[in-house]
Amino acid sequence: MIQAFFHLPLEEHRLGLRWPLFQQLLAFAPPAQTATLITSIGKRLHAALDAGASATAAAAAMAPSVQGGGEVEPPRGMAIDVLLAFVTLTPTKSLAGALGCDASGDDGRGGDGCSGNDDAPAPAPPPAPHPHARRVRLLFSHVLHRWLPALSRALRRPETLNKAFVMAIIMPHTMCWLQQALLSLLRLEAKAAPCASASASASASVSTRADTTSGHGASGDSTSGDIISAAASATAAATAAASAAAATAAATVTATARAVAATAAAASWRQLLLHDIELVPLLETGLRLLAVTRLGYPLADDSAFLVCGVLSALTLAAPDALAPVLLRDAGSPPAPGLAPNDSPWHPDWLRAVVLRHRPADAALHRLLRDLESLRRDAAVAAAGAAAAGLGGGGGGAALHSTFLGGPVARADAVFYAERAYPWAPLSPYDAAMEAAALAAEEATATAPVAACGSVGGAGVQEAPPPAHALRCCANPRCVNLGGESEADLPLQACGGCGLLRYCGRACQAAHWRAGHKEACCILKRSHPVQP
Repeated sequence: MIQAFFHLPLEEHRLGLRWPLFQQLLAFAPPAQTATLITSIGKRLHAALDAGASATAAAAAMAPSVQGGGEVEPPRGMAIDVLLAFVTLTPTKSLAGALGCDASGDDGRGGDGCSGNDDAPAPAPPPAPHPHARRVRLLFSHVLHRWLPALSRALRRPETLNKAFVMAIIMPHTMCWLQQALLSLLRLEAKAAPCASASASASASVSTRADTTSGHGASGDSTSGDIISAAASATAAATAAASAAAATAAATVTATARAVAATAAAASWRQLLLHDIELVPLLETGLRLLAVTRLGYPLADDSAFLVCGVLSALTLAAPDALAPVLLRDAGSPPAPGLAPNDSPWHPDWLRAVVLRHRPADAALHRLLRDLESLRRDAAVAAAGAAAAGLGGGGGGAALHSTFLGGPVARADAVFYAERAYPWAPLSPYDAAMEAAALAAEEATATAPVAACGSVGGAGVQEAPPPAHALRCCANPRCVNLGGESEADLPLQACGGCGLLRYCGRACQAAHWRAGHKEACCILKRSHPVQP
């Protein structure tokens, strides 16, 4: 099956060509085995890319002794196969919309639902997705989580940069799914902030009501009838206040739980996008491709629009991640031309690249204004952090919470874009929650059958392990293929968050250095998922 999926002729790289077959696999094959297959393929992709990088380095070292020092043309390797397989196996937006899954995630099944306005009327609940649609969404999200890091590596390999179909087909298709992930991150960041403030205000409301209730009492000069009436009124007021306090406390607990879940889901998106996929270097590769793509090339306009769309989404969802590269080259003088080693983040070259294929696009001009605002705000935040003794890395949290009015204002600015796409992948945290929910539902459905045991009640069968558990090493660069199968690989939970699991100390240490140290304390406050 891997051979059939991953060794494709160059003429068969049409978008979604093999999605119908792959969708059937995700929907109807045993979920646990399908998840382990997805994980194993991701590991093999990284192992092949490692081998390809070593082979390219060895060929480059031998180049001076071959043909008088001429350049060695790298053959089509695993990097190209990875790219072709991704675009043929993954759906386009229109195909994904057929799943019937709401991108808002407010269907109560592993989503990030948390209303930012408790006074607004609750919308009508969407129809419950079909179990097969939920399974496809879960496993396809797992595909993106495990394959996109390898895809990012493949797109940044030297042998892919001179391929025309990379800019015309593969890069925009990849950017489409990355934009969905960034919009989900932006929505989560916006929903976590008002939920946290609602929790604090609700607690203050409970305290105020308690203080007001304790001040009520009967006057000593009243008659016995007045005293009885006053006592009844006080009792009724106390009962009403207690009921209101209980309702407010319940709302506080709900808001807090939603805030914790939204914050954990956002942290898992940031880990995947910024550290595992390395989105900023990938965007730099996209900008370089735009700079060298000739004007009028087929689909160049669409590619420019999607690459810049991801850049815009990153500016709004994680401005603190983009600020360092904007500040790095803000003061360097522009060169006469964009050389291969020059950075495309300089203001002049960024404007030239962004507007190269769509010079009259108002959305791209707005993106450039936002980038310049971010560059100025980042410089102010960095100066303030340096004055406070926080070092060069300080000021990121303040920049994230204040840029363009904060996460809520930034999310409101792109609300239309969220509704433009009917389906979006789950975050790694939400995927774990959804896998646990599906496993619990299946266990509940099969419990009566298992409890019957054999004929005559001779015994009770043991419950099978969760069928939907996304059991894998959390390190995206893991290439451990030991054991008879992926399901037999022993894993140990992170001692901090208890949510992520690793096949060994080497993978845990590598993932900690790669960014898990930032998300660990946030995930620790969420409910860990048991294997």
